[in-house]
Amino acid sequence: MNIKQTFWQLLDSYKIEIPMIQRDYAQGRQDAKTEQIREGFVNTLFEMVVDKNQSKDLDFVYGTVKNDTLILLDGQQRLTTLFLLHWYIATSSNEILGVADKLKKFSYKTRVSSREFCEALIVHAKGIIPEDGDSSLSATIKDSSWFFSVWRHDPTVQSMLVMLDEIHTKFQSKSNQENDLWNKLICLENPPITFHFLNMDKFMLTDELYIKMNARGRALSDFENFKAWLQGYIDRQESIDETCASLNTNFWVYVDKEWADVFWEYRKDDVYEIDDIYLQFFKSVALVKLAINFNLTGGELKKEDENLIKRLRSENYFALSEFEENEVFDVNILNNICSFLEYIRSDHTDLGRNIFKNILQSPRFWDEIHFYALFLFICNDENIDQWPDEKIYQLRCWLRVTENLINNTIIDSPERYVSAIHSLTNLAESSHSIYSELSKDDLTIPFFSQLQSKEEVVKAKLILKDDSWEELFITYENHSYFYGQIGFLIEFCMNETGEPEQSRFIGYAEKASVLFSDELIDTQDFILQRALLAKGDYLIKSGGNHSFCLSDKGGARSRNENWRKVFNDENRSRCLKVLLNELSSGQEVEGLGAVISTAKTDDWRQYFINYPDAINCCKKRFVKFSGGTNIFLLRNKQFRAPYSELRTFILYQELKKVDVNNLCPEHNLSIDYHQASDKSDKAGVELKSWKNGRLKIEFDEVFKVIFIDENEQRSVSSGLAPILQNKLDQLMDKVKSLGLPTCK
Repeated sequence: MNIKQTFWQLLDSYKIEIPMIQRDYAQGRQDAKTEQIREGFVNTLFEMVVDKNQSKDLDFVYGTVKNDTLILLDGQQRLTTLFLLHWYIATSSNEILGVADKLKKFSYKTRVSSREFCEALIVHAKGIIPEDGDSSLSATIKDSSWFFSVWRHDPTVQSMLVMLDEIHTKFQSKSNQENDLWNKLICLENPPITFHFLNMDKFMLTDELYIKMNARGRALSDFENFKAWLQGYIDRQESIDETCASLNTNFWVYVDKEWADVFWEYRKDDVYEIDDIYLQFFKSVALVKLAINFNLTGGELKKEDENLIKRLRSENYFALSEFEENEVFDVNILNNICSFLEYIRSDHTDLGRNIFKNILQSPRFWDEIHFYALFLFICNDENIDQWPDEKIYQLRCWLRVTENLINNTIIDSPERYVSAIHSLTNLAESSHSIYSELSKDDLTIPFFSQLQSKEEVVKAKLILKDDSWEELFITYENHSYFYGQIGFLIEFCMNETGEPEQSRFIGYAEKASVLFSDELIDTQDFILQRALLAKGDYLIKSGGNHSFCLSDKGGARSRNENWRKVFNDENRSRCLKVLLNELSSGQEVEGLGAVISTAKTDDWRQYFINYPDAINCCKKRFVKFSGGTNIFLLRNKQFRAPYSELRTFILYQELKKVDVNNLCPEHNLSIDYHQASDKSDKAGVELKSWKNGRLKIEFDEVFKVIFIDENEQRSVSSGLAPILQNKLDQLMDKVKSLGLPTCK
């Protein structure tokens, strides 16, 4: 049986002991999360004590009674705070001498120092509270002659001192004697603070079970604290009452039941609670609300606004007071939250499911923007539970267009996130007729990629003329690499009059989708890259280097810096179009092989066409052209990192096919390739164990054979065995004549 009572009533019946097995008092810890919880708890206590018409129940307190001593199982943190509150008000009201013996019935057993501090605090209470409003109560206590220095190292004592400062800060503005706070605190007719005490004696707890039950205790989750704060915040706001439709539809019941079921469905498979993702949803909504109101000056955010976005997006604790200070959860947002979650709960079309799932699990900036696009459409509609097919189609169109814009725009900073939010907010005015809006001649879509914006305009106009285009576009927009950007395919399919033809579009799109599939875009023998080189110089410029293009799909920046530069450049895309024209649908791989086997370019491209390992040597796919003849294969983008030289690398490939020991049996030769480490070094082929040194073959406009002795001294090689000399000359001539020496 549980009994509702006060802390003061409990001391009438029992001594209260915090057993040794309990943790230290923690409500005074000095971290952001605990500070927020502590401040909120003390504010609540203050309101309850000051206003005799208010009361707060602190839930259940569990314990077992032995010899009139209550040994706490659960409730240590709350009762310790109530002990400190009673001590403070009794002391400041000059009631401490009369109630000291009763307060001494509360004791800590976790540490001797904790118990002694509690006793000393009561004995030396008179006159300890500073009258100066600027003075610290904890500093006064620590400066007292009775305060032992060893107590400074007791975590419970340190936490108590912090809590006393919090109580003092809040209550010192009220004159305890004039307001009779002590009698209000211990009042029995309308007690301000109560809890339910459950005596566990009848359950016959063993020590082992006691330990296990105590170990199961845990602090409220961040979401539970957030929900409690939100309820309190709404209660304090006069503007959020019957005008908030969501609160009139059993909002809190839905939070705990219907919507909780929705979040349970979207949790990770190996996670068996939903508080984290529930809170993540509310933080995402808050992020949107803040971003809408933030101003950008010259494309820059105020530093405090930028920091607010970063903290809200991080996994670290976000102070609940900041939600309140920024007035995030107003009537409109609460109504929108209700509308959105009701749509997700009743969505049978799967539209938006992945967007919602992504926002709950480590969302990236573009996930947040996708979420906002969905949120906007739903919240702009009043009858989400009665959507006709036409409305579902409108949502599908809106999500398709916004997805293409978002996926193909770099959104990687708070400033760019806010810019995207502002642009979508303006565009959303036409979210239910997006194709018609895009077809307007004077339309501009700020912030988002202008290339992609223009493409969406072209596609919208084509769809409005002939809706069969839409399904074709969707099919290839969903390609794993095109990722919504298919403007180059539309350009390819133009006829002689400048009009796009569907049959041509399908032909180019089918073949291009195979070439840029996961299976072909980056094969070990690089057949796509080599076939393209056979049709022209498609390499893209990247700083002082050129690139064969990586197939990385990490985001818009990576795509834009690689194959997108081929798709969207007139000269480079011409190479691709010529190649596609030579391939037959369904036989793309065989066609690429045929193009490579018959290629004859008579320039540097032939090296890479004939020797795919030369491309593989460029781990990040960067190559550097230097001077008129030299071509360097870079492991990374920087020239200072280890790199190889093209012609010596290919000579190395040819020498590996030769048994050099048969050419020079008097030496135990081995072949290796030396990568240069910086500009002063020289890459080249090395034949080791040659006359107490090694032979090195370098290339700088011409091949050079160098002898390097054991002291690293270099000299022109002479006296090579004739058969070895002839073989080297033969292979070097073969490599030199493969392509013209000139380069970019």
